[in-house]
Amino acid sequence: AERYLFGYGQDLPLADGSVDLVVFFNSLHHVPVADQPRALAEAARVLRPGGRVYVLEPLAEGAYFDMVRPVDDETAVRAAALAALKAAEELTEVTELVYLNPVRFADFATFRDGFVAVDPPVRAPLMAARAAEMKARFEASACGDDGGYAFDQPSRVNLLVSVRSAG
Repeated sequence: AERYLFGYGQDLPLADGSVDLVVFFNSLHHVPVADQPRALAEAARVLRPGGRVYVLEPLAEGAYFDMVRPVDDETAVRAAALAALKAAEELTEVTELVYLNPVRFADFATFRDGFVAVDPPVRAPLMAARAAEMKARFEASACGDDGGYAFDQPSRVNLLVSVRSAG
């Protein structure tokens, strides 16, 4: 049965060994950098034997990243998330996959509104101050996509298992 709880990655409201899967979907780099190792330790703590941790993270490269970089440069936080993942002593990597994730928008307004909606107090003034530049970057870096706009966003998936259940 599915169950949804509110919590933070670094302090999961779950019992030890209580879940089969922990998913960080485009989210580990949004955990405060100092808390990323704790979030991964928490993921390992709540896994049942044989459980997995699935981490999908966008890479700090590609057309989409290059386009949004002037208003939200996540280079450092994405690098920190990868470093925390690779250093997690409680988890061992099963596999890693890097692939191109096409990001599509009908038009600039759709992109702008969705981008700002993630963190309006921070992103709205940044986007407003650079609206003309961002629109030009959007149009220059997109590939035509059936009447819309597409951008490549390289992404990485890491599948891990708890060290205590890897044996």
